[in-house]
Amino acid sequence: MENLVLPWGKREKKKNKKKEKIKRAVGKKYFEPKKRTTFNFWYCNRKASTIEEFKKALSEIPLQSLEHHAAHNDFSTWLKDNATPFKAAKIKKLEKKFKGEELRKKLLKAL
Repeated sequence: MENLVLPWGKREKKKNKKKEKIKRAVGKKYFEPKKRTTFNFWYCNRKASTIEEFKKALSEIPLQSLEHHAAHNDFSTWLKDNATPFKAAKIKKLEKKFKGEELRKKLLKAL
């Protein structure tokens, strides 16, 4: 009975391999999102506590607010706690590289 391999055993091995790969990439325990916090946008009365709300708010906030938060890496910091470190790293690069409407389009596409 011990040598019997069940079909779902292979899937479990693949999941574990994927977790190990992420552990190596992140450099710590398998990523578990922290307790969700609310993101408060400046210069407007918008808040977001989920990724969907965050996307919707990004498409509607004024450019002044968008550029303020990008200059302070606020988007990537919030995403690091509420999404995955990989998305946060991608967003951080965009925050540094783009400005204005181009930044908004790139952020929405990346999410």
